[in-house]
Amino acid sequence: MRKLLPVIIILLLLNNCYAHPHMFITPSVEVVFDNDGIAGFKQQWIFDDMFSSSIIADYDKNRDGKLSLPEIKVIEKEAFSYTSEQNYFTKLAVNKKNIVINKVTDFNAWIDKGLLVYSFFVPYKIPVSKQNSKIVVAVYDFTYYVAFDFKSAKDFSFKNAEKYNYKIDMYNNTTKKYYYGQISPLEFIINVSKK
Repeated sequence: MRKLLPVIIILLLLNNCYAHPHMFITPSVEVVFDNDGIAGFKQQWIFDDMFSSSIIADYDKNRDGKLSLPEIKVIEKEAFSYTSEQNYFTKLAVNKKNIVINKVTDFNAWIDKGLLVYSFFVPYKIPVSKQNSKIVVAVYDFTYYVAFDFKSAKDFSFKNAEKYNYKIDMYNNTTKKYYYGQISPLEFIINVSKK
């Protein structure tokens, strides 16, 4: 048993290397309305120091501390577009129907105080009438490789919503636990109707 103990410790340590997030993102979501209802969801992701440093080192080719349009295009292709395989880490349900996100638009990236920031728009039209609609929005990675951490309710906002009544609740959905049942996703529930 004594001879096996170092091996067991190494295996436990290796297992723990995969047992936590490797990337940390502070997200925000803005629900954008138009004349017919919801037009889509604008997201912003602020990355942790380590991932930011890595991307900046790899893609800020002229080392000027800014991302040019050609550099942003390469980042989108090589360090963002793969998230489409995970629905852009965005979970969306309208009146209990899960939505597949086929595309995003208006991708942008920049450096703010040494941190990498992405922004993009998830176009998904949801007509809103006088009858109440229930929309659930969440941003998370069920593999827990990426940890999304909303800092406060202010990270979820509304734009052009003057014609609509809405109420928002946020809660940890314990019915959708992931990562060996240890993590419950934070979900935002919007009840919305036309005034």
